[in-house]
Amino acid sequence: MSDDIKWERGDSGFDMTLLKYSIRRLVPLGQGPNVLDAGCNDGLFTKELYKNYEHVIGIDSSPAHVVKTRQNVPDAEFHVVQIEDYIPSELLDSIYMLNVLEHVINPIGILKRMRDWLKPGGCIIIQVPNALSMNRRIGQRMQLISNVYSLSPSDTEVGHSRFYDSVSLRQDVIDSGLVVELSGSIFLKPLANPQMRYFVDHCLETDDLRAKFCDACFDMAAELPDYSSPIWVKCTK
Repeated sequence: MSDDIKWERGDSGFDMTLLKYSIRRLVPLGQGPNVLDAGCNDGLFTKELYKNYEHVIGIDSSPAHVVKTRQNVPDAEFHVVQIEDYIPSELLDSIYMLNVLEHVINPIGILKRMRDWLKPGGCIIIQVPNALSMNRRIGQRMQLISNVYSLSPSDTEVGHSRFYDSVSLRQDVIDSGLVVELSGSIFLKPLANPQMRYFVDHCLETDDLRAKFCDACFDMAAELPDYSSPIWVKCTK
């Protein structure tokens, strides 16, 4: 069984910016018509999937999350269910799992189940926080965290079970019998999320400056994926 996932997306400009870049990078990697958003949370990412694919299903273990998601995407299909207990009614073309795998107790077991849900040629797209992101490396150098893989009280509060890096994420994918087709990262983040929220929302004085800074950090993630976060993989059978 998975932990109770208490993570909630913030409503700051920075949180919405990160969502925008995940949408830009990850939505085009999938294929339809049957697409699953596993751990749909508030439905903002699900909404973008619905714009691009014919049949979108969202699942989440939290009834409150599913209520919120239905409000954002009323015409999609939703189920309140643990990922481990879900059984799709038909095989899927794509599965998206954003900010979920770091929460679950048995990630390899879940990926093995999901592998069996795919049509031939189908794919799973996974996004997780990066233990080796620049902000965590800096935090370790400042002795704010004992090491980059340490779980802080705030990590434990939102249900994190582990931190991944690009190597450990790839290894879990391989150990589940899947093949990594593509990988990358989303945003070069020098500060932790609370500080990034303040910096982007309050220290950058104009919308134009905020946009230029965030676009630069998005572009730099492609050059420095091991220092950026979140990281992602696209995997196939």
